[in-house]
Amino acid sequence: HLSVSECGQLAAMVKEVGGKKRDDLRIIGCISREVYQKAQEQGYIQPLLDFGVETISDTCWCMLLDPPVIPANPQGVILTNSGKYAHYGPGLTNRRFRFAGTRDCIEVAATGTYPKRRQ
Repeated sequence: HLSVSECGQLAAMVKEVGGKKRDDLRIIGCISREVYQKAQEQGYIQPLLDFGVETISDTCWCMLLDPPVIPANPQGVILTNSGKYAHYGPGLTNRRFRFAGTRDCIEVAATGTYPKRRQ
């Protein structure tokens, strides 16, 4: 569940990466309608939409168990920055998961490649 400040951080990251996410990948954030409105007023939402971030309002990832949100391909991998979703997601969705930081999630969405470990 994104906060207003997290929306600002995410907006800065997508601006830094530039461009758009890859068409064959999805990047989705859960956000309440109230936070969405406040983040929009701060100018944080448009850069996210321009990059290709999808938003889902007023629900938790752990409640989203089926396509079209969850990849239909049972071999699909879900990359998440949520420890909760990384832990519970595999059992709930029968999909493989990887846990990463938000910046790495953005880079993967843009490039399709998991970044090498930083020194």
